[in-house]
Parts: sequence; C-alpha cells; structure tokens
Amino acid sequence: MLIIMKDILPIILVCLFFVPVLGHAQQKHAPDSLLHLYNLETDGNHKLILLAHLYNAFLYSDWKQSFHYARQELQLAQKLNDTTHTALAFYHIGVLYNNADKADSARYYYLLAEEIFQQTHNISRQLEVKHALAILAYEKGNYSEALAMIDQNIQLQEALPDKISDLAMSYDLRGMINLYLGYHTIALENSLTALNLHSQIDEPLRKADVLNHLAGLEMQFHHLQKSIDYNLEALKIYEAYNDKYYQAQATNDIGNVFFYQKNYPEAQTYLLKSISLARESGSRDLEATALGNLGKLYRVEKKYTESLNVTEQSLNLLATSSNIIKKAEALIDRAMTRNDMNQPEKAIPLLTQAVVLTDSISAKDNLRQAYFNRAKSYEMIGDYRQALKDYQKFDSISSELYNETRSRQIEEMRTIYETEKKEKALLVQENENEILRRDARLRTLQIQMLIAGTVLLIGMAALLFIVYRQRVIRQKMIQEEDRKALEQELEFRRRELTTHALHLVSKNKLLNSLKNSIEKIKTEADEKTPFVSLIGSIDQDLRGDAEWENFEKYFRQVYSDFDEKIKRAFSELTGNEIRMITLMKMNLSTKEIATILNITPESVIKARYRLRKKLNLDTDQNLQQFILAL
Repeated sequence: MLIIMKDILPIILVCLFFVPVLGHAQQKHAPDSLLHLYNLETDGNHKLILLAHLYNAFLYSDWKQSFHYARQELQLAQKLNDTTHTALAFYHIGVLYNNADKADSARYYYLLAEEIFQQTHNISRQLEVKHALAILAYEKGNYSEALAMIDQNIQLQEALPDKISDLAMSYDLRGMINLYLGYHTIALENSLTALNLHSQIDEPLRKADVLNHLAGLEMQFHHLQKSIDYNLEALKIYEAYNDKYYQAQATNDIGNVFFYQKNYPEAQTYLLKSISLARESGSRDLEATALGNLGKLYRVEKKYTESLNVTEQSLNLLATSSNIIKKAEALIDRAMTRNDMNQPEKAIPLLTQAVVLTDSISAKDNLRQAYFNRAKSYEMIGDYRQALKDYQKFDSISSELYNETRSRQIEEMRTIYETEKKEKALLVQENENEILRRDARLRTLQIQMLIAGTVLLIGMAALLFIVYRQRVIRQKMIQEEDRKALEQELEFRRRELTTHALHLVSKNKLLNSLKNSIEKIKTEADEKTPFVSLIGSIDQDLRGDAEWENFEKYFRQVYSDFDEKIKRAFSELTGNEIRMITLMKMNLSTKEIATILNITPESVIKARYRLRKKLNLDTDQNLQQFILAL
C-alpha cells in the first residue's frame, strides 16, 4: 500500500500545486490527509507544496497552526534555496499578520515577497502581493494609494483571460475603497461587477466576501433587509468552510443591522455569536467592534451596567490597536452611556480623549459626535459657556461635512457622467465607423452608377439620405444627453438649496433654545454681566448675514434673476420684504420663516399682510400661490 502511495504522490502534489493557495482556500483539503502525505514525503520540493496547503487548510480556522506551517515552509524554502517558495512563504506570513491586525508586520513580509517576485518576473504573484498591499493601504485609510494600486491591477488582469478570479477580487476591493471615499453608487457598481464575475467561476468563499461587502453597501443605502439577506447568504458559505474570522465579521454586521431595525433580541443573539467567533479566530479588533455594538444595544435597552462592562472590554482590547477610529467610537459610546446615567462629569474626560484622538487623524464625523455629546455633558452640569463652544464646533464641522458630502456627490455625478459620456463617445465613434464603412460601399456603388444610370443614382441619393439621417440622429442624441445632464444639475442644486434652508432653521432653533436657557439662568443669577455678553454673542450670530449671503448664493443658482424681476416689478419693496418673498418662494412654513429671520410667527403673519397690500393683490388672490407663480 505504501509503495502505491509513493508512486502516485508526485501526481497528487502536482494537482495540489496548481490549486490556488492564496486568499480563501476554495478546495477543502482535509488537514489529516495532508499531514499523512507530508509525513510520508521525503522530497523537499514536494514537502514545500504540502506545507503551503497545510498553511491554507488552517488559515481561517486555527491561526497558530497556520502560522506554524508557514514558518516551516519559509525555513525549508530557505534551506533548499528555493526563491519562489521563499517569496510565497513571506506572502503567507504577511497574510497571517494582516488577519491578526498587525499591519506593519504584514507590510514588511509583503514587501519581501514582492521584491523576489519582481526579480523572478512572476507577474501573477506580483498582482497578488499588490492586491494585499492595497488592502493594507485601504485599512490604514490611504484610499487614494489603495485605489491607484487596484486600478493598475485591474488594467493588467483584464488583459489576462485566466485572471477572472483576481479581477473579481480587485473590483470587490475597488468597491470598498469607493464606499469609504463616499462614492456609494460607483461602489455598488464595482461590487455588482465582482459578483457577476464570480458567477463565471467556482470560488464560494470569495463570492461570500463580495456578498458581505454588498450587505455593507445596502446598509449605506438604508436597504436594511436586503443587507441582512446578503450577509445571511455569505454566512452560510463561511459556516460550510469553517471560516471563523469571516463568520465573526458577518454575524457582527447582521447584529448591527438588526439593531438599526430595532429588533434587539436578534441583534443581541448575533453580536454575542460574533464575539465568541472573534475570540476563536484571534481577531482582537473584530471582538472589540462586536463588543462596542453590544454596548450600544445595552445602552438603548437602559442596561447601563452591562453597557459599561462590555465597552470597557472593548477599550481594553483596543489599547494596543492602531485603529484610532475604533478607539474613539468606543470612548464616545461609553460616554453616551454615562450621560444617559446622568453622570456627565464622568462622560467629559472620555469625550475629551475622543476629541484628541479623532482630531489627530481628522476623522471629522467622529470628532463631530464627540463635540456634540460633550456639549450635552457640559449643558447637564450647567457649564453653558463651554457647551456653546462645543455646539459651535459641532455646527462648524457639520457644515464642513455637509460641504464635503456635497462635493463628493457632485464629483461622483461628474465621474458617472464622464463614464457615460465616454461610453456614448465610443457609440458615436462606432456609428461614425459604420458611416465610413457605408461611404466605402457608396464609392463602390458610384463606379457601378456609371453603368446603371438613373436607377443607381436614385440608390446613391437614398444612401446619402441615410447618412444624413444618422448624423442628425447622433446630434439629437448628444443634445438630449446634455439637456438631461443640465436638468440633473438643476435638480441637485434645488435639493442643495432646500437642505441649506433647513440647516438655517435647525441652527437658529438651537441658538434660540440655548439663549432662552441662558436668559432663564440670568434672571436667577447675582452676576449678570457674563450672561449679557453671552446672549449678545448669540444674538449677533442670529442676526449675522453670512449664512443669509450663502443662502442667497444657492437661491440665485436655482432661481436666476428672481430678485431682479421682483425689484423691477415692485420697486417699493424693502430688503426685508424681498427676503420674505424669497423664503416664501421656497414654500417654507410660517414657523420656519420666523426661525430663519429670528422673528415671531405673528410678525411673519403681519409682514405677509403688509406684503399683500404692496403687491396690490385682491382679497380672493392667494399670496403664496402668487409668489410661487412668479
């Protein structure tokens, strides 16, 4: 029996060698069988191949065991002076360090592998290492660097027919990068492209990764049930392959979505399962994330002691992590629990620490949350001056984020438009090529026309008419697309204007509320001078024209020449009355107009009555309808 095994062993090894061993293992080689073959083998080169597959067999189920075989693979490859397997072992160790959230060590081994693959001109392996380095850049937040590497890979992979699997992985990662850049529509297109490519190959685990990423995208679009469905489909595959690391990821994501659906029992079930799986797979960051989400769930359920306990565990796990954003999120969640427990004095140091961390990496969304919650804490202890400062910082960062989001949306629309424009240009070029081909046939017909006479002349005229018609149709297509683009731009600016108006309403409400609180305290305080100064500062902000100038700028972009038309038609109108007409043109309510202009609703009603007189409206004419029709 042993003789037979020795005879067929080289054939088995050759088959194993050509099965992909990087990333997720798509062939479930039984570890016991591989160990049996390894113990029988005496040839060093064959043992290297078996070690690579032993590493892969334990990659996502037993980190320590997988690392043991990767180390053995490296030692044997160096002993045999086998450069290819040495580089492969470096890559395997890098993958393991990456899964253990040790990015610097992972990058070190990836670069060692890349250097050898470049020296040996192994393009295929270079692409794999470049993909891994792009993942590291993406995880560190270097999105532009990661995107550049992935785009290089895609360009090379699309030219190689045997790289469908790697191409799918590249599009999947490209989708995740665009997601974090805020280009959600492009990210969704990339991920769906990856899923479509996976329909051409049999790689269940990589398909599961794409499904998990699509679930994240659907959550961004607030399609919560679709997000759960994608993740449940991915989870079945991970469970079939005993892939505990990604089971932990998927169960955490499912639990988080159930939380947003307010299905708290299901959320708790999946988050507890994620914590257990993360511990088994050795991923401290994943465990900390799931614990943080569980703490958030306990806080909503008013289980404050349990919430503090799990957020403390999360912070302890993140103590040595390089993921600053996760640390900040854990601190903010813990502080929010303290605020809910009416312990603002314990929340303030946590939020101050979160402010320092997020400000150091310009994580504006997390910084905004930290300032907002700290403002609430200061307000709870009666330090209204500091609360106002934090609210102002919150408002400033919110405005920055709004502008950045708007810029990203415009850039995404421009990117999509440019892509569609290129596709249409290719279509136009194809039509022109078709016209050229017809012209060539036409020249042939012209020779025949000398013989055919009148009949062929009629045919030529018909062909010329067809060419002309094609050109007219093409021109109309281009004009129609330009018109649609302009309509989309105008609609976007309308949404922008509405958002800005509502932002003014929200800001003035907040300032008025804070002013009323301070007025109330001022009447009770002995020393009133600081409050007078503070109230004056708020009044000055409420009366400030900067926000109104911004509003007017957005308004003129949507309703060009509206102000000039009003002034020409009704020259006696004052500036305040033109402002009133502008806000009514936005179809805002009396209460919203009062908030923006910092007057009472009764004053708005009186102003509308005076406006009717100046506009010479009959008693049966509706003022609002008259202004909307202008």
